[in-house]
Amino acid sequence: MSNSLLSRQRRELDAQAHFWLAAGAATFSFVDDGECQQQWGEAPAEDAGSIESAVIAGTRARLRVSGVTPGWSEARLNQDARMLGTLSRLENDLDVMTGDLVESQDQLLALYDMAQSTRLYLNADEMLTFTAGEAARLVHARSGFAAMSDGITATSLVQSPGGQLSTAVLETIRVRCIGSDAGEWMPARDALPTGVQSLYLKRFRVRKDVYCVVGVADSARGVFGSPDVKLIGAIADRTSAYLENALLYQDNLRQARLGAEMQLARDVQARLLPNVDRRFEGLDIATFSAPARDVGGDFYDLMPESAGGLLFYVGDVSGKGMPAAMMMAVVRTATRTHVKFMIDPMPAAVLGRTNEDLY
Repeated sequence: MSNSLLSRQRRELDAQAHFWLAAGAATFSFVDDGECQQQWGEAPAEDAGSIESAVIAGTRARLRVSGVTPGWSEARLNQDARMLGTLSRLENDLDVMTGDLVESQDQLLALYDMAQSTRLYLNADEMLTFTAGEAARLVHARSGFAAMSDGITATSLVQSPGGQLSTAVLETIRVRCIGSDAGEWMPARDALPTGVQSLYLKRFRVRKDVYCVVGVADSARGVFGSPDVKLIGAIADRTSAYLENALLYQDNLRQARLGAEMQLARDVQARLLPNVDRRFEGLDIATFSAPARDVGGDFYDLMPESAGGLLFYVGDVSGKGMPAAMMMAVVRTATRTHVKFMIDPMPAAVLGRTNEDLY
């Protein structure tokens, strides 16, 4: 500290030395822990007659002047020492402010990078893992964690770096994620889970029925301060928006997959319904089917017999949608099988066999 003061205030010390030497002093010295670190003037301080000294506030250093007349010199030397102490304190405060500004800028850049990177994650678990790791990195914590819940169960629970928190701690976090209405939790030291020195978590809503927790454990500084809390809050705000987008993407993906499956089911069912490709004397035949939903249980079938006749049947499975469509396919397959292999496929006999199969 004193050496730093000597180097940083060299210009001011030179000006003070010039004043004292011009005022008739033999020497002007900067002393730290009883040892002279810098001396102006040629005569050694101990041989210069009367000596005045003044402590520089906030340091272990002092100013010393030799060969001066007591009286005004004491007051002036004390004033010089106070000025150096004030300058030192102001520069230290400025260093702290500069460090805070640099850290804030670094955090803002990190949040920007995090926002850009998070946009690439469309999987909620991957996004939570990335968020937990970034939260730990930005607040200098041993581990970060994130959990997502539907209000009843924790659907996701991750930590990054992995393996830092015990199963018991993660269970505590999971319970907090599900059952707590509090927006944040920073337990006192005597209430911390075993093996954890400091803990902070932020709970927020992603959707009406989806909640999330982002938090950090074991600060490198010992405790999580107000800047850490604000930073975790900013991370939570951004995570909420990106998680909502990820969940929406997954919902859309499921809907698209379901739509593709339903289109395939419609195509299959349409192929099961027969096309009238023969003419029968005395009959005009036209067919049409429109299910109430994407697929349904209404069906019909036309089967020409080898003797020249026509077997026709129509059915309606109870219910609608995919279950009814599946039952419709089963009934059609069973009925066609019996018509094909029965010697005399009369309606009562065919339906009787089909009913036995279904039973």
